Amino acid sequence: MKKQIVAAAAAAVMIAAAVGIGQLRKPGGPAQTLVSAGALDNSLDTSYYEQFVYDRAELLSIQAEQAIALYNANWDQRYESVVAVSTVHSLGGADLEAAAQAAGLDMGLGEGDAVILIEADSGSYCLSPGNDFASILTSKAVDDLDSRILSGDSWEFGLRSFYEGMDQLYQQNFGLGNLEQQGVKPFRDPISASVVILIGVLILLLAAATAIDSARCRRYRRMYFGVPHPPLFRPLLFWHGPGFGWYQRRWNPPPPRPPRPPAPPSGRAGGGAFGGGNGFGGAGNRGPRGGGTFGGRPSGPSRGSFGGTRSGGSFGGSRGGGSRGGSFGGSRRGGGSFGGRRR
Repeated sequence: MKKQIVAAAAAAVMIAAAVGIGQLRKPGGPAQTLVSAGALDNSLDTSYYEQFVYDRAELLSIQAEQAIALYNANWDQRYESVVAVSTVHSLGGADLEAAAQAAGLDMGLGEGDAVILIEADSGSYCLSPGNDFASILTSKAVDDLDSRILSGDSWEFGLRSFYEGMDQLYQQNFGLGNLEQQGVKPFRDPISASVVILIGVLILLLAAATAIDSARCRRYRRMYFGVPHPPLFRPLLFWHGPGFGWYQRRWNPPPPRPPRPPAPPSGRAGGGAFGGGNGFGGAGNRGPRGGGTFGGRPSGPSRGSFGGTRSGGSFGGSRGGGSRGGSFGGSRRGGGSFGGRRR
């Protein structure tokens, strides 16, 4: 009997190890695409997202516009979210925040999106978020994004830095979003995978040794319980020996517990998990954009916008006073949410 148990345990360990090594060497198919954590997928088609870069003031190079479109293609796939850019020479004295909100509506953005409007002549910008997008704009995030967009000696440099920071903010809040739900696995180097497999094999070995010790201990008790001076029980794992609790619990098992009394007839019916459902961030939410909600939640009032001013106009050297055009978390202005569908 003992030899049969040992042989079965050894066979189980060998099969598990073979399966693990096979999975490690198996080439990835369509459902097993390896994505380096934090990296953008350069294979995505960005033609649809070119409409979300409207550079009338000609502040951006073609390369910068392509980079912004690539960010938006990845964010849309992962989080159901984009950040559009619109630039103008002058608004003719119009309110910058109101103009940014109107630009977002004209582009058909939804509650999980945002738009940056830059007025080149005044050197000012405003980021106007949808209600759901604003939920990730903590004061720390706003300070970081504001400093990024006003950094460098040009709007193009600042926008590139902003999109890098925005990508980090998405991942801090949502990981890989929809990609995690679709089974796309982050890249793991072979050494890390080997360590995981080794740990799994060790766990299986311990489980097999425990099962063998349990069977031997049951047989030992049947043979020697009540016998004075029985031979010493020698387990495979030393912590299963007579001096340890594992052995004592099996040699003198506690009496069985009395049955539970029946439950009262009245009680709460199960209603599902509290706070369930999918929200902004793309975790399984594949509904259409727009319509005033993201993930089925009703829209609240606008969470406000933030902005700043670059001294010296559109390409005006170092960052100036950086006064904010609007506030985040302060007085709220209505009419700031995006409710339309993308065209």
